[in-house]
Amino acid sequence: MDYLRYYLATALMVAGITGFVLGGGWVWLGASTFLFAVLLDLTALAPDYRARSVRHTALVQVPLYLHAPLLVGLYSMAAVRVHADQAGGAPLEPSRLAGVVATLAWLSVVPNVPVVHELLHRRGRVDRFLAFVMSAAIGDPVRRLAHLRGHHALLGLPDDSDTARRGESIYAFAVRATLTATRDSFVSERQRMAKKGLSVWSWRSDVVRSYSMMIGLLAVVGVLAGPVAAAVIAAGCGLSRLLLETFNYLQHYGLVRVAGTPYDRRHTWSHLSPVVRALTFEITNHAHHHMSPLVPFHALVPDPKAPQMPSALLCFLAALVPPVWERVIAKPRLADWDRRFATEDERALARAANVAAGWGDEAT
Repeated sequence: MDYLRYYLATALMVAGITGFVLGGGWVWLGASTFLFAVLLDLTALAPDYRARSVRHTALVQVPLYLHAPLLVGLYSMAAVRVHADQAGGAPLEPSRLAGVVATLAWLSVVPNVPVVHELLHRRGRVDRFLAFVMSAAIGDPVRRLAHLRGHHALLGLPDDSDTARRGESIYAFAVRATLTATRDSFVSERQRMAKKGLSVWSWRSDVVRSYSMMIGLLAVVGVLAGPVAAAVIAAGCGLSRLLLETFNYLQHYGLVRVAGTPYDRRHTWSHLSPVVRALTFEITNHAHHHMSPLVPFHALVPDPKAPQMPSALLCFLAALVPPVWERVIAKPRLADWDRRFATEDERALARAANVAAGWGDEAT
């Protein structure tokens, strides 16, 4: 099972592609796997603290690399389905178009964002190239720049676009993080190119190459499957971009750090339910990842003593209703974090953050 569990993510992708092949109401099949994942997660609510026992590392990489062709298949079949329905002469039903967009958005984020995340943290050229192409395909072409150059150094600080503020809703955060992460990527790449005496708009710029890849892929869809298919694919990419930020919202929500101090395991939330760990290729085993970013996903070891949230899927559903998220999930755990994990200086920052959120000086 330490190998097979990661094929659950593969099964979700196959379901999405199958739904597009079948057409009709089946285009919702991929999106419906979200509910399947939630129900499956509810069968094992207890945290999974077990380290994976992987002796044959090549075998555990198979489901990871499968997602490159599966992602191509998912987007290709989405375009084929929209084109075929349009060629049939019948009006395109909004509900079916919505099903295509919802499936693309959900399956682009889970499991493909965790796959991209894993590959971009590796040193190999093939891994980095796959991460580059896949991130462009799912509408997030420059995210890796802000993530690698910014987030891993800034987590818990006000300048980190991935750290949600106390009292900030998931909706406000998704918009803010999308804009600031994109801005930070441009700023970072501008600085890198300036050292070479080049403009950020040079063809050697990662920004130009990344957006050219994304626009090029949409252009190919438009030429081969028509403008409607290209528009639907673009909508799926855009929604996946926002959905990605909603899951980032859960990873560092409300945590604070004093500028100039090193980050620690206490500056991340881990979500250690077994289903979520498998579906996200251990990205929710977050404390160990931030302390050792180059450790491969299957070697990450859960830390029962690090700050924890419940299942990421349940947290996501709760966050969609901000009062439920704050009262039931966030405030109790932040109050515990302030008492047990924060330094004295961090408690002062936490009190200020609570006041700014309108909570008084304590998260209770």
